[in-house]
Amino acid sequence: MKTVKSKEMQGKGLVLGLMILLIVVISIAHVSAITGSIGNSRMIINAKTGDTIERTILVKNVNNISVAIEMATDGDLASDLKIQNPNFTLAPGDERKVNITIKVTKEGSTETKVNVKFTGVGEKGGVGLSSAIIINAEKGSFFNFGDKDPNSVSFFEKYKMIIIGSSVTLVLLIIFIVLLVIVSKKKKSKGMGNQKEMARPTKPKKESFKS
Repeated sequence: MKTVKSKEMQGKGLVLGLMILLIVVISIAHVSAITGSIGNSRMIINAKTGDTIERTILVKNVNNISVAIEMATDGDLASDLKIQNPNFTLAPGDERKVNITIKVTKEGSTETKVNVKFTGVGEKGGVGLSSAIIINAEKGSFFNFGDKDPNSVSFFEKYKMIIIGSSVTLVLLIIFIVLLVIVSKKKKSKGMGNQKEMARPTKPKKESFKS
């Protein structure tokens, strides 16, 4: 009897162990089924120090469940790279362009990464991808506040009307001041001429007597 009960207990233990193993395998398979997809996984940009570069990273949900997206920066310009709305949720088949802004503060070649983590909503595990941004930066001038990308707007282009208007105003002010000085000198010169004429002695007229 003891042998029969022992075999029954072993059989139940074996079944329970197989069920637990099956649950673990299914959980692992479900977690590993989460995949990620991004656009612009590698960018090479020529710029100058002082430039502000704007780009987008396309994040796609190719899974059949909703995923939570977490984005973070890493690398040489991590503190100078700003991500607009780094945390959000994508529905199945949905995608979103995420805007990023990079301030070029270092000369030479730098590499900065935007790490994107895909996690199934309500789950712990996930998958991560990275977008590498390589910037080759030359030393910029004082007026260089925009990158060379045709979609970007340089400092001069952005404020050219203000700069041109200020320059015109300055030139007109200088001309006005010069004219005031010229007119003032002419008035002063004319005044001195009148004073000299008034100070000039007059000859007495000779009286004539008729006989």
